[in-house]
Amino acid sequence: MSCELYELDRLFSDNQPLIAIEYIEQPVANLTDLKILTQHNILSIAADESCRNLTQIRKITTQKAAHILVLKPMVLGGILTTFTAVNESRNHGIASVLTSSLDGAIAEFYNTNLAIHLVVQGYIDRHCGLGTGDLFIKNLCYR
Repeated sequence: MSCELYELDRLFSDNQPLIAIEYIEQPVANLTDLKILTQHNILSIAADESCRNLTQIRKITTQKAAHILVLKPMVLGGILTTFTAVNESRNHGIASVLTSSLDGAIAEFYNTNLAIHLVVQGYIDRHCGLGTGDLFIKNLCYR
C-alpha cells in the first residue's frame, strides 16, 4: 500500500467517512492502489486521469478498479470513443460521468449534446462537469 493510500485510508474511522462525499476523483496515482481503495467500499472512487484511452478504461473496468469513470470526450478522441467507453463501463457495472478538459465552445457543444443523450437514454445518472466555458477570459464562439 502506497503512502498516499495509507494517508487517505486514515481519514476514515470505523469505515465511515467524516463528511458526506458523493465520490472522490483519482485519489491515488496508480491502478493497484485505486483498486485497493475501491475494494474498501467506504465511498465511491472515480478514475479520472487513468481514463485517457480505451485500453486504460478496459483495465479499470475488467479489474473493477473504480466505481465511476470520469470521461473527457476530447481527451479520449471524440464522441464515438466516449460512447464506447460508457458502454464498456456500463457492461461492468461501473458508472460514468462526462467532464471537459477546458475545451473550447465547439467541443463543449458536442460534449453537452453527448451528455444529454446519455442521460436521456439512461446511460448516465450523475451530474456531468461540463460548465467550464466561463473559465476562459475570451472565447470567440461566445458573445
